[in-house]
Amino acid sequence: IYINTQLNSFNYGSHNLRKFRKVNTLCINEGELRYELRDKKNSIHYLVNKYKKKFKFKNLVVTQGKYGATLFSNRNKKFFCPAFDVNPIDTIGSGDTLFTVISLCLAAGINPELSLLFSSVAAGLSTQNMGNNFKLNMSSLESQLNSLLVKQN
Repeated sequence: IYINTQLNSFNYGSHNLRKFRKVNTLCINEGELRYELRDKKNSIHYLVNKYKKKFKFKNLVVTQGKYGATLFSNRNKKFFCPAFDVNPIDTIGSGDTLFTVISLCLAAGINPELSLLFSSVAAGLSTQNMGNNFKLNMSSLESQLNSLLVKQN
C-alpha cells in the first residue's frame, strides 16, 4: 500500500493516519506529520522515530516544500534530497507528482535514494507550469537529470 495523505480545511480536525497501521510507503508533508503527532517543535527525525513506534512502514517520505524531502526507511536509513524548483510558477500538485514517481520507482525496486532523486526532480519540473497543465514524460525528466549532472561536474 502506498499512501499520500493531505491535511486541508475540509478534513482539519478529523485527519487521522491511525487507520493506516501497515503500509509500504507513506508520503506526508512536514505540517501533516506535526499535526498527526501534535508536535510543533521537535526535529523531523525525532517525529519519525515517534511515528515508527506506533505504525509499520517500509518507507516514510516527509516533504518540506522548498526545503526538499527526506525518505526514512524502516532499516534506519535516511536519504535527503533538495527541492529542484528554482523559480516555481505554481507549486500546487508538486507533492502529488513526487508521490506518484516515488511510488512507481520503489514498487519497481529502484534504490530508495535514486527514487527520491527522480521524484524530487519530477516535482520540480511540475512547478514550472500553471495549474494542471503538467504532464511528466521521460525526455523532460532525463533532460533535467542530465542538466543537474552537468552542473555537478
